[in-house]
Amino acid sequence: MSISIKLKQSDSFISKEILKIIAKEANGAFSKVAQKAPFLVKGQVESAILNSPEMNSLQGGVLRGELGLPEDVAYTAPQTIARVVSSNIFFEQKPVRVSGNKLIGGLKLGIMPETSWPAIFGIPEASFSYYSKRYKKSVKLDWLYWLLFMGDNVIVQDFEFDMNGMGRSGRGTMASSSGSAWKIDSQFSGNQDDNFVTRALENPVTVNNITKILSKSVIQHWGGM
Repeated sequence: MSISIKLKQSDSFISKEILKIIAKEANGAFSKVAQKAPFLVKGQVESAILNSPEMNSLQGGVLRGELGLPEDVAYTAPQTIARVVSSNIFFEQKPVRVSGNKLIGGLKLGIMPETSWPAIFGIPEASFSYYSKRYKKSVKLDWLYWLLFMGDNVIVQDFEFDMNGMGRSGRGTMASSSGSAWKIDSQFSGNQDDNFVTRALENPVTVNNITKILSKSVIQHWGGM
């Protein structure tokens, strides 16, 4: 005894129907992930910032000395910066749909859009003022802006960093030196498109960890679970 089944629809039609089912499942799962994911990846984002070379140097390395950061600023700034960055995570869901013989759409992760930078520069630790005996007036240092956006541009003319002094940081002072110029060290410097925040978030380890978190969340919510 043999049984034969004849499909009335074409292979193309059947394929599209299958894709429609997958698209529906994907949209349901992505919608749930988009709501929960900012909380899921928050810790990973904060960890990436706190473990960056710049933040490590800020707390106990050459950056703290060259920027002249007082102890309280050096130790609280990294945590505050990490919290601000992790508070600016968003997901943009593009509905998954059938296009030809494939699916298009998905979930886009965004961290620190351009409009979010003022939030970082607005933290209390972003700058500090001190009374300069040299200039006999209060001087404001926008150190965080320098570190994030000034790149390799010269910030102070006719001065160089002297590690033999103590200064505000206890790690050195700025010494007068005609013809010299001080700027952020190139290994730490940044601009709006490439700085310690973007580098930390684009680090392969960070990307891989976030991808794993999101993939696991999608699997958990697939099929309405």
